Amino acid sequence: MVKAFWRDGWLGLSLGVMLSLFAPMASALLVQSEFSQREIQMGEGVNWVLSGPDVQTEAFNQAWSKMDWAPIQAHFYIEGIRQRGTGLSVRLIPYRSGEIQLPQAKDATIPMPEQPLWVAENPAIGVDWTPPEETVYAGQVISWQVEMDAADDGWTAQLRPPEAALSSQTPREKGWVLPQDAADLPSVVTQANSLTRLRLGREMRSPLETKQPDQANQSGERAVLAGPLLVVRNESARNWVFAAPPVALNIQALPGFLPWQMPVGRLQLQAESLPWLVTDGALYHWTLRLTGRDLAQNRLPDLSRQMQGHSAIEWLSAKTRVSQTWTQKGLISEAEMTQPLRIKGFGPVRLPEVTVNALNPQTGKLQTSVLSPQTVWVLPGWLVWTLYAVSLLLALWALGWLWQALNGIWARAQLRWRLRRAGQALHPQVAVWQAVQAWSKSQLPGWDEREAPSPKQWLQAFEARFGASPEARAWVSCFNQCRYAHPEDAPVACDALIKTCQAWSKRVPLRRTRR
Repeated sequence: MVKAFWRDGWLGLSLGVMLSLFAPMASALLVQSEFSQREIQMGEGVNWVLSGPDVQTEAFNQAWSKMDWAPIQAHFYIEGIRQRGTGLSVRLIPYRSGEIQLPQAKDATIPMPEQPLWVAENPAIGVDWTPPEETVYAGQVISWQVEMDAADDGWTAQLRPPEAALSSQTPREKGWVLPQDAADLPSVVTQANSLTRLRLGREMRSPLETKQPDQANQSGERAVLAGPLLVVRNESARNWVFAAPPVALNIQALPGFLPWQMPVGRLQLQAESLPWLVTDGALYHWTLRLTGRDLAQNRLPDLSRQMQGHSAIEWLSAKTRVSQTWTQKGLISEAEMTQPLRIKGFGPVRLPEVTVNALNPQTGKLQTSVLSPQTVWVLPGWLVWTLYAVSLLLALWALGWLWQALNGIWARAQLRWRLRRAGQALHPQVAVWQAVQAWSKSQLPGWDEREAPSPKQWLQAFEARFGASPEARAWVSCFNQCRYAHPEDAPVACDALIKTCQAWSKRVPLRRTRR
């Protein structure tokens, strides 16, 4: 028993000594860690270089898979990771200027760079990020805004989603609202000393869409999201990359009485009216436009589902075109639906009322946009065309009447202007007669002053056209008195001519209508 006791004790002591000797060798890796540069400026990247004989070992791979990236991600955006000879190179983009000193963890298998990194401001371009609000709704579109102040013209700046070097998810899978073509991402050409703004955002996916139904009704959930990248191509054909710092958001669930598919944003509904008079059985196209602000295009309600339930209307397959554009005020999504239809029957038919709902994230209240129903009259085709023909004739008659009235107003205005000048003429009777002749050429059809008609003949033509006129007879009588008056009586007679003719001009008919 004593021998066995001593034998077991010796074995335990030997095993403990061996473990104590080999444990440091298992935890300590021969890895050198350093920055490729000591000083950079905003827009430039720095490489975190890992080299040494243990970089390509299985022990390093296990330590790499368990590495805590939080200290690095607090200061840098991780742009890429690639093998470099026998080592690794991690491309880092700083979020802010100033000195960066990564903390050294005593139990870290992979060491951090010991030397500090100094990040200076970029003298050629200033970038200022505006992050989204801290509290958002599930399903809401949030946006980052960047404001640039460039020192030169002609640089191309484009806002892009992060590349997700440490994630297998694509930008679309992570909810980024992007155009179909990458070339249509928000971009601008800089102008010297001019502020330029761009926006890009992502949609906060509902937990039900991310296959987490247990979180559908939870509120106050926190999420840390990476921001977009601003890539500026300068005159040296090199890219400056500015990364928006990550943001921590509180994701608030929708109110319990709303379904999780409820759009979160602002909606505006418009429609082109159909003709108020339609033909029985004829094909018409009803166009409706839905505009959403801060709402992704795939969240716009399907209006075609409301085109049903009316016995007098035959609904055909609708066509919808959707688009979305990032502006300085946010995301604008548009859906234009063209709905073919036929209306059967006779009499008044009321189109359906179209309603869309959305949760306004600014007020937290449900917003309803209602398209008031239009009433159309359905008639047989022959009757519709008859009414159209009658309407056209009435419109032409009204235009002709209006043209004659305007022409009469203009002619009367010219007549009165000429009569005022006749009072200052050397021979008033001649000036008055010329003014009446000018009016008669446009208002008395067939009047020709070259036939040398007399005032009496003019009076007969005038009254035949417009009826008896005491005012016209008065100035014609005064005309003869002024024309044949003695020289001493001429001023009085000519003055009476001017006054009676002006009195007649005030009652001149405006239209050339027969009695």
